[in-house]
Amino acid sequence: MPQIPSSKPAFALSEWVLIVILASVNFLNLLDFVIIMPLGDTLRVTLKITPEQFSHVVSVYGFAAVFAGILATTFADRLDRKTTLLMTLFGFLASTFLCGIVHSYNSLLIARGMAG
Repeated sequence: MPQIPSSKPAFALSEWVLIVILASVNFLNLLDFVIIMPLGDTLRVTLKITPEQFSHVVSVYGFAAVFAGILATTFADRLDRKTTLLMTLFGFLASTFLCGIVHSYNSLLIARGMAG
């Protein structure tokens, strides 16, 4: 006797919401990482930095992300996932905002490091 297909959806609404939230966080992280490259000429003129200094601005993000990932392992397991996600997302958004309002090379370097 053939099986009657179930009309139950593949994912519940709460699962879709979680997928959208995680995809949005991943998109924001990726966007913040790559947005600096098209702004290279503008930043070099506005902040009067050399190509070498600009390469430091680009690379400090990745180095800070590695350092923050290692550091986060000491406390991330002690908190629940929602709290950890909200804390890191708030810090990420605040530091990305700081990247937009800086007026010097050193402050941009610090803000990019915080965003990483």
